[in-house]
Amino acid sequence: MEIREFPSENVWPQPVDLGVDEKVVEAVRSKRKSLSSIGDVIAWLEERVLVTDLGGSTRVLLSSSPNPQADQRSAFRLYGRGWMVDVARDVEDRLLVTRVIEAKRTQSDDERRPILLVRGQFRFVDHTVAGRFRGTARSELDQIVGEAGSYLAIWREYNKLERRSIQRRARDFGWLSYHSRQPLADGRWRFHLKDDERLEDCMRALEESESVDLEAAAIPPAELTEPIDVDADQEDSNGRGRIFAGECVGYDRRRLTLDLRLPAGNDEDRDPPPDTGVLFMSLGGDRTRLERRRKAQALIASAECPMPQLGLLIEGKVVPER
Repeated sequence: MEIREFPSENVWPQPVDLGVDEKVVEAVRSKRKSLSSIGDVIAWLEERVLVTDLGGSTRVLLSSSPNPQADQRSAFRLYGRGWMVDVARDVEDRLLVTRVIEAKRTQSDDERRPILLVRGQFRFVDHTVAGRFRGTARSELDQIVGEAGSYLAIWREYNKLERRSIQRRARDFGWLSYHSRQPLADGRWRFHLKDDERLEDCMRALEESESVDLEAAAIPPAELTEPIDVDADQEDSNGRGRIFAGECVGYDRRRLTLDLRLPAGNDEDRDPPPDTGVLFMSLGGDRTRLERRRKAQALIASAECPMPQLGLLIEGKVVPER
């Protein structure tokens, strides 16, 4: 570990945007294959180079550029955790990242330049061609989505309608209470049901359905007990943790038992259901599917997807030239 002491702190009062273009994205991705998008690269750079305090300010370690041909007034190097970032101004007077280098332990004498601690509002921003196009596309899409007949608006509304339909179907079924459960030799789980007022209606619903996936939990989920928010775009599933769900493959009215067969997978890593609890129509798969669809619509409508012009193309609008 290396400890440095700085006699003073330099302050840059104006916000500082450090542009990241396609060249830098490709260079970083060649070293870090897991970074799949410009957003991933920016987050990776911020995590390694910027130090953010509780007040929202950022601090950087900065020195003059090691490039002898660089204009020392407009080029500098940032030092981060294991990496160094070279920055220079372009012809449009924008600060752009020009190189990302893995830090080495040894440095030649001509590279030993004073390092300054600088506080300000630093951030890495998207300066790819697609990124510069996003602002134009986003402004136009905001207007389009608000119009009647917009495909993206219909897409969002359809998601809401389907979510409410799934919730109502699950509410109509309700839930079965059980007082114990046990694993069977063939991999199924058997639940011993309580004989309460919901039992008959739930059993009838099971008989009328060809295939039903049920979920086990200690208590019924909020979707079954709280009012449906007709305007919500997504579910709040915080704190649900891992889900225990399987296909209902049999039940015995006389013995008040119900069997679930779990999907194929690593049973050793699967948590058992609660000792006592409730069984209800599984919402986990629907939650995941609808959330993926919601995120896709939101990314396209906000021009944040890899092809920012996609929303305009979907709406049949003219795409401005970049």
